[in-house]
Amino acid sequence: DAADLTGLEDERLGRGESRASAIVAREIERPRVGPMRDIAATIQPEQDDLVRAALGTTVCVQGAPGTGKTAVGLHRAAYLLYTHPQRIKRGGLLILGPNPTFLSYIAEVLPALGESGVRQSTLDREIARHPVTRTDDAPADALKHDARTAEVLRRALYARVDPGAAGDLAVPDGSYRWRVPAEALARIVAEVREEEPPYGVGRERVRARIVRYVQERAERRAGPQSNAWLRRVERCRPVGAALDAVWPRVRPEEVVAPLLGDPGELARAAEGVLDDDEQQALRWTGRAPRSWRSARWSAADLLLLDEVAGLLGHPEGYGHIVVDEAQDLSPMECRAIARRSAFGSLTVLGDLAQGTTPWAARSWRTVLAHLGRPDAAVVPLTTGFRVPQEVVGLANRLLARLGVDVPPARSLRGDGELTLRACA
Repeated sequence: DAADLTGLEDERLGRGESRASAIVAREIERPRVGPMRDIAATIQPEQDDLVRAALGTTVCVQGAPGTGKTAVGLHRAAYLLYTHPQRIKRGGLLILGPNPTFLSYIAEVLPALGESGVRQSTLDREIARHPVTRTDDAPADALKHDARTAEVLRRALYARVDPGAAGDLAVPDGSYRWRVPAEALARIVAEVREEEPPYGVGRERVRARIVRYVQERAERRAGPQSNAWLRRVERCRPVGAALDAVWPRVRPEEVVAPLLGDPGELARAAEGVLDDDEQQALRWTGRAPRSWRSARWSAADLLLLDEVAGLLGHPEGYGHIVVDEAQDLSPMECRAIARRSAFGSLTVLGDLAQGTTPWAARSWRTVLAHLGRPDAAVVPLTTGFRVPQEVVGLANRLLARLGVDVPPARSLRGDGELTLRACA
């Protein structure tokens, strides 16, 4: 009876209620109808604690098959929207799934819980700056997902900063000219570079400090200057030209395309990070495009573009992100997610034993470090509600061969059968 299940989502089941009640057992064994029908019915005490974790808390759920980790993530999204509606809606809530098929499977769950306005997407969609028209071979794909490539990209971007690229600067002020010596300009650029701000922020800091240098000298001569005077100096052509010389404007494509197309540029940026064979594997095959506008991009190239975009300036973030099947994320994919949650929190869901990608995680600590949350709690869910015990038992026998630190699971379902046949 549906009435018997009322309140299982909201009650604290740890207060004396059975962890494996007859109601829950009947719900588990009931035939499934439709996508994730009534997942609220089997929320358990350990899951409930994860659902109700504080908004600022990042949690990582290691869930064996059928333990309800996806249900936990979706209920946590609903709970946070209900508990902190203004803060979450202001910052946004993103649910990242591994593929569109998975998203279509869970699409009806949050509306069924009374929530809307949540963005459900894949990481590929979130970083899609260009259509994917190129396919990488396996070595290039692996390198583009490797965290070392982030350092190569950072070097390639900041190599464009050249403190000595401009000579003396003459700033017009009516009939007068304020002089900024080349040495002073180089010193300003070097000081900002040492502060390691986002590239776009650094460019504006250089502009502001040039203006301040001129302002200090103007005020010694004629007293305080107006805001209109400051804006005029900021926007004057000589300041803009000097800024373009020492800290030029740049698009992500203008960094990545030459890096992948020019062996010399890649060698300079990758020295000491990637060896010669890795550099050769990373480069685009065939004739290099004449400019980034004619470049053809692979799915992994879009990760590189997103990394550079993050170096130029912080992307728009979310108040909370739920990431499912996180065991399959590469270090570079984790970094893309981390940029979008710099001022928010995460719910990370997955099973290390179910990794399917060449870069699948072996440790949640490694994943969480790349996500920028190295100290987040990792909570295992080991009680299965969907997979029969016979299948769970077979999966447990395979754990030792996988080389991952995953506790054995158990199942509340005793209604399954498993037949093993030897292959010829």
